Amino acid sequence: MLIGGFSLGLASVLTSLGLATIYGRQWLEKAPIGTGIMQRLSVVSALVTVCVGLSLATVALMG
Repeated sequence: MLIGGFSLGLASVLTSLGLATIYGRQWLEKAPIGTGIMQRLSVVSALVTVCVGLSLATVALMG
């Protein structure tokens, strides 16, 4: 039951995030300032991913 509950919870969270991404993107594309925001979000997302990766690598190398 524990594994089943965890799996259902994980599936619902991932589904919710996917739907939020789809509907959020559609909403931003309709907004007049949406294109600028979408471009900035792409850059910010890439920078956050790189920073998290570098942080994890640093912690792993430091022991």
